[in-house]
Amino acid sequence: MADINRFAGFASPQRLMRDPFLSREDKVSGLATWRGMIQRLGSGAESEDRARLIHEIDGALRRLDAAS
Repeated sequence: MADINRFAGFASPQRLMRDPFLSREDKVSGLATWRGMIQRLGSGAESEDRARLIHEIDGALRRLDAAS
């Protein structure tokens, strides 16, 4: 099973957001892809982790939207 706690080498949505080499569009795309991956995995023992990560990703997407 895929590790939902990491995406493309990033250990958290905040680390992805802080990457200076990613454009705003790259960040939005990466976060949206990460969110979709989490949702596709379905429910399971890590449902608290899933909910926390989705909350963090949604917050990061809101910050990106507000900054545009």
